[in-house]
Amino acid sequence: MPTSLQAIRNRRMLWSLDVIELNKQISDLTSQNQMLATLKQQGLIDPDIFISQSNELTEQLRAVKLKKERLLTVDGDNLTPPASGVPVPGKQEGSRQSRSMVR
Repeated sequence: MPTSLQAIRNRRMLWSLDVIELNKQISDLTSQNQMLATLKQQGLIDPDIFISQSNELTEQLRAVKLKKERLLTVDGDNLTPPASGVPVPGKQEGSRQSRSMVR
């Protein structure tokens, strides 16, 4: 059952407008970085400018990927049932589930 919930979440998140926008940003930044590398290989860009721009694009790409990961993690947490052995909010402390964790 958790596997099917994971599949549903993944399918739903692939079409989330936020994820689509983040994927577009990732694609754009990756393309810009590749174009920059091509310009450097052809000797059309100063090495210092290449390093500066490449570092900036890499940082932007890292930030967008992190934002996407956080978005998927937060949304995934809302759909994923608690793992076995994890206390469920609202359960009494002396319940069988809580005692099984003490072993």
